Amino acid sequence: MDIEEVKVKLKEIALKKGEDTVTTKDLKNVEKLHYYVYQYYDSIADALDDVGIKSSKLSRRMRMSDEERLLILYRLGKSLGCRPRHKDINKAGYYKIFDKFGGIEEAWDKAVKMYEKNGKEKIVKESKKLPDIDYKGLFYGAAGEFYVISELLYHGFFAQKMLVDLGVDLYATKGEKVFFFQVKNLSFDKANIRKIEITKSSFTNERNVSTRVFYVFVIQKNNKKKSLVIDYLAMKKIQEQKYIYDKNDKKMYIAIKLSGDSVFIVNENSDVENKDMDYYLNAWHLIV
Repeated sequence: MDIEEVKVKLKEIALKKGEDTVTTKDLKNVEKLHYYVYQYYDSIADALDDVGIKSSKLSRRMRMSDEERLLILYRLGKSLGCRPRHKDINKAGYYKIFDKFGGIEEAWDKAVKMYEKNGKEKIVKESKKLPDIDYKGLFYGAAGEFYVISELLYHGFFAQKMLVDLGVDLYATKGEKVFFFQVKNLSFDKANIRKIEITKSSFTNERNVSTRVFYVFVIQKNNKKKSLVIDYLAMKKIQEQKYIYDKNDKKMYIAIKLSGDSVFIVNENSDVENKDMDYYLNAWHLIV
């Protein structure tokens, strides 16, 4: 599906609904449309703006109810452990959600009073962190790979570790198709941002430049796990957008940030908006 077909599909959905609003659910009802939107655009909002279906991001946020704004602010504050600052809110992608309340401080006070007093938002007590062990990196790295193998098995793949390191860690088969996986295990117990090294030679090697190569970032926090499942073409696009940085002649890195239940890729340039990666969370269905 090329970009023009994507635009036509979006307009068809809006015409069929008889309104100028298209939701994520609408996109998922059209086979692979959700996937291709992210191949050509940074976000669904950008795609919709491009075809004139919806107004700007700021305008859409202005249509949030007061309760929705306060809930977002409250959850963000709980994930940070303190009242959010302008910088925190902007990095999480929630611009000016507090503007109707006279400022962040006033909005935060209302949010705490509303959700802690009324008990609308249940705060789950964090589970114990995993204990420190000798050779922790080696154990966690292996655990991450076997975690991905387990998920692939649950999704009907035959999966196993590569016996020889050729720039990928695992391979899996389903029917006649073969897929390859580079696995990165990340612990967020001590910080909400992690930088991950990527070897340039494995990223650019002809063997690994394929739609059947996936990068899986296993995110572990408080002994709970979830994964970003990103295909090579998406990773290449992320690199072109300057979200993957050169470290030296052999290495580059990508910075991943947790904010509440959401995951972002962080750009070193503070003027550039962080990239929302929630679409790729546990997206095993993209392996086709």
